[in-house]
Amino acid sequence: MNKFFISLTVLIILIIGSIYGVLFTKTGNSYISSYIENKVNTEQKDVQLKINDFTLTFNTINFDASISDNSHINITGDLQLFKQYVDLKYDIKIIELSKLENLINQKLNGSFSTSGTVKGDARSTVIKGISDIANSQTSYDTTLQNFEFNNINFLIKDAKIDKLLHIVNQPVYASGLLTLDGKITNTQIKTLDGVIKTTIREGKTITSIINSTFKQNLTKDINFQVDATTSLVPNQAITNSKIKTTLANLDIKKAVFTLDNGTLESDYLLSIPSLKNLYDITSTKMRGAITINGNVKSKNKSLFVDGNSKLLGGTLDFNLKNDDLHADLKEIQIKELTHMMYYPDLFDSKTALTLDYNLVQQKGKLKGNLLKGHFLANDFSSTLNQLSKFDITREVYDTMNINTDINKKILSSTITMKSKNTKIDVTKSILDLEKNTVDAKINSTIKKAKLELFVKGDINDPKISFNSKKLLSNQIDKNENKIKEKLNKALKGKLGEDGADNLLKSIKSFF
Repeated sequence: MNKFFISLTVLIILIIGSIYGVLFTKTGNSYISSYIENKVNTEQKDVQLKINDFTLTFNTINFDASISDNSHINITGDLQLFKQYVDLKYDIKIIELSKLENLINQKLNGSFSTSGTVKGDARSTVIKGISDIANSQTSYDTTLQNFEFNNINFLIKDAKIDKLLHIVNQPVYASGLLTLDGKITNTQIKTLDGVIKTTIREGKTITSIINSTFKQNLTKDINFQVDATTSLVPNQAITNSKIKTTLANLDIKKAVFTLDNGTLESDYLLSIPSLKNLYDITSTKMRGAITINGNVKSKNKSLFVDGNSKLLGGTLDFNLKNDDLHADLKEIQIKELTHMMYYPDLFDSKTALTLDYNLVQQKGKLKGNLLKGHFLANDFSSTLNQLSKFDITREVYDTMNINTDINKKILSSTITMKSKNTKIDVTKSILDLEKNTVDAKINSTIKKAKLELFVKGDINDPKISFNSKKLLSNQIDKNENKIKEKLNKALKGKLGEDGADNLLKSIKSFF
């Protein structure tokens, strides 16, 4: 038995001696550094690791390595393995992150550097450091308890947005200065606690990149700034933010993101001070202002948005489910709407319209009525007045029915309207919003006069023409007895008893 214990003791001493010889001697250090070099350089084709110095003792470590293009990693200080205690300094500088893609399984660009200290034991370790990522002034400190992150504090001050986008391999579609100030006292989802403040100043879109990436036709850069505060609570991130741009302003009082299921619920208030500034996006001239408030919900890759606005003397209510938009317009004044759209003032009434439209297909239908409407004094009404010898602007149309098919920027409409003395049908009307043109055929009955008019050309200055044959036929019908009397008198009975009637019928047959 004594021999057994003596043999076991000798074996343990030999094992410890071997470990010491492998790990803590110059020979052992050289073996380990060669192994690390070969492992990295064999598996990572674009990375060439060179360990310049690796010295590991029972109490200290010094690790100095270069990567490919003079990038380097340096770690030095106290490393007491048996006491599980560290007091280290580190300095890392990567000249080109793209060369580490195979190593980190992520495409990154540009450079990165950081330095700092690691101090503590297995129960609690504090990491503090600084960085100049994206030309920022960045500092961070975090506490690890039992090798798990607990408290995290960080300040990324004035990081350049264009450089950040380049680093994460995204199109550089914006510039500006980003500041993130975060204090997180517990990182576990169930007990999450902290706050992150986000600010963007001097923000500006880069028009050329926006146009090529998102298929837009912007002609001007968009300036923007952001102020947001995110409170971290168990399983949720709750954000209050204000976004100001040269196009619109967006206020969010409470946006709640639930971490375990990825659900987002938020209110919003969107204000557009000048619709004129949206021309590059909508390709439609507009003027005036609009404010919309509503709610947003995103769950299981589905998006739901609703909103309402007091607009042009009436109301707009809408809801969006993924790509399908439904909107109701009520009591809106048509005269104000045409003024907003830079269209000529033709008609005035109140609306009761419903729109169903698919945003992806860019197709939909617009249906509804214009209530208590009347024509305004303009070229169109003047033409009708002259042809019919009747003032159409005095007529009130209790209901005007509209049915419109929308196919991208082409609106095909049928319209029917009736008053005490008139009836108007538009059986074929094409409005091209991209070309800003109109092509419409209008059949009207004003008292007994039947007119066929054509409206064609630029929406703002269309050409109005009429069917002269039908107009002449109307005039014959209107003055038939007088014409017969004059024909009989002029021809002195040569046409016979029914000659005048037959002649008029022959004339009208040409029409």
